[in-house]
Amino acid sequence: MGQPVAGAQQKKPIKEPIAGSSRKPSDKKLEDAIAVLRHIKQEQFDNDKKESKAKEIDQAWEVIKSFGAAGTARLKQEIQRVDAGKEKDDFFKLNASALLWQIGKLNEAASIAKIWNSAPLDAQYNYVFYTAMDAANTGDQKALPMLKALLRDDKGEVYFYVHSMEVKFPLTHEFVWGSYGVKGLSVLNEVLQTSNNAVEIQSAISLLCQAQYLPALPSLESGEKAFRLSVVHSNFLCRSLIAESH
Repeated sequence: MGQPVAGAQQKKPIKEPIAGSSRKPSDKKLEDAIAVLRHIKQEQFDNDKKESKAKEIDQAWEVIKSFGAAGTARLKQEIQRVDAGKEKDDFFKLNASALLWQIGKLNEAASIAKIWNSAPLDAQYNYVFYTAMDAANTGDQKALPMLKALLRDDKGEVYFYVHSMEVKFPLTHEFVWGSYGVKGLSVLNEVLQTSNNAVEIQSAISLLCQAQYLPALPSLESGEKAFRLSVVHSNFLCRSLIAESH
């Protein structure tokens, strides 16, 4: 008695954790990657610093993606932390939205739309525009929350280096919604009828008139909302659409 049974495994003594080492190395790697994405003040960087920071961001993205579901959950947790603390870190949120698209595509569309509805999109419009273009090109209705969130912005701009062309509102919206296709027009018409957001209304009007979408005429001609009517009257394509319909 008291002797270990032959072949039985003896329990190893439990080691006390070393102070300050509660995180596993893998956890620290993920936390460091999240930290790289926080509090980026791009306007303070010169070109060399921007290039080096871009490489750091790319590496951080790869680390977060390598953690799979745990990495995605931790990224979302950090976004929630920013919102809960009412922190001003819009660059991080838009950066995270682009990463979420890489990770989950349309499965993350609702989460991305929520981010876009809670941050000024011109804080880093490249993250927004190219992500929106990818989503629009799927032609999937799951992308609509993202595309609708885009309508609330009229300040974002993007530069097409190949064409030496700066693209601003409303052309940015025309690229994105044009890529989604004609099935988006009924959605825009619904936005026009139901929205109380001035920029959203202006965006919808611009796109509907550009497409010469006749079912929108009753809403375009309605004087129910004075702002809506003023936008219509200031848009040549809208005036032309109305004139041709009579």
